[in-house]
Amino acid sequence: MNDLSITLGVLTYRRTELLRELLRSFLRQTDAQTLRVIVYDNDPDGSAEAVARECIPAVQLRYIKSDVNYGSSGGFNRLFAEALKEPVSHFFCCDDDIELTDDCIDQLLEVAREQPRAVLLGGRRYVSGREFPWAPKVSTADVTRVSAHQSVSNHLVPVDTITFEGCLLPLAVMRDVGLPYRNFYLDGDDWDYGLRIRKAGFAILRIPAIVIVRKIEPIERLVRIPLLGVSFWRSGISPERSYYEIRNKFKLIHRHADRRTLALVRETARALRRLIGIAAFDDRKLFRSRLVLQAVTHGWADVEGRNESLQLESPKPGNPNAFTA
Repeated sequence: MNDLSITLGVLTYRRTELLRELLRSFLRQTDAQTLRVIVYDNDPDGSAEAVARECIPAVQLRYIKSDVNYGSSGGFNRLFAEALKEPVSHFFCCDDDIELTDDCIDQLLEVAREQPRAVLLGGRRYVSGREFPWAPKVSTADVTRVSAHQSVSNHLVPVDTITFEGCLLPLAVMRDVGLPYRNFYLDGDDWDYGLRIRKAGFAILRIPAIVIVRKIEPIERLVRIPLLGVSFWRSGISPERSYYEIRNKFKLIHRHADRRTLALVRETARALRRLIGIAAFDDRKLFRSRLVLQAVTHGWADVEGRNESLQLESPKPGNPNAFTA
């Protein structure tokens, strides 16, 4: 890795088998013995510690356990703070539900040598082989709508925001932009951070040739009614998590939209359309509908942080798609 050095950082919460697969893929990277690793465990019970110490030599590992689960946004906020203490040039951040192809980090660093102040994203592929060409373009007038599934050729593609599912960041950029905003609680913090990177004048580049494997398959969230030719939302995630998904889009508008009121009205219409999908397709209709309306109300009021009244679900054994923070 010569002139560049890297710390790998992973945020994990009660998915030990996925974490083990991820860390083993870290160890298959070129010059793996030189990589430093931070495992930030969002579980106050410390469920990830044994796996982290099993997989990563002690001299390379920093294991940190949160005393309170502040959600994924709070977890990434603290993970980035810890990364900024590292004596390295770059930080690769990720969730615990990915796996790296054997030359992923080496290829990222090759591009980083040519683009030392750019944030780099790899292409994503699911275990089933399905490609997910993450190449988002975001309008400042409508920051919650993104053209993310563009067809792209095999060269560097400038994009407008990032995902924390696998992203290489120069520490110089992180020092300039600051930490991810913790009060999203869940969902939207990576999107927000990417927009802040762009506002600070740094490039974000996607490298289609570099593959990051996503271990959890995407959930179908849209249902098309043939007679009407219209797509409506169907729940693919827990009702409680969908509250944050809706509310935090309003938060993005408050933080980034050029035409805020128009964007808020537009987002309200999208959220209300979800009620039609709930009425037609979902269970727990009244509960889900109430959460949508609550998310819209809180979105307009710019409410943030954890909503304690939601009684968030814990992940179910054997079901990695259940709610996690």
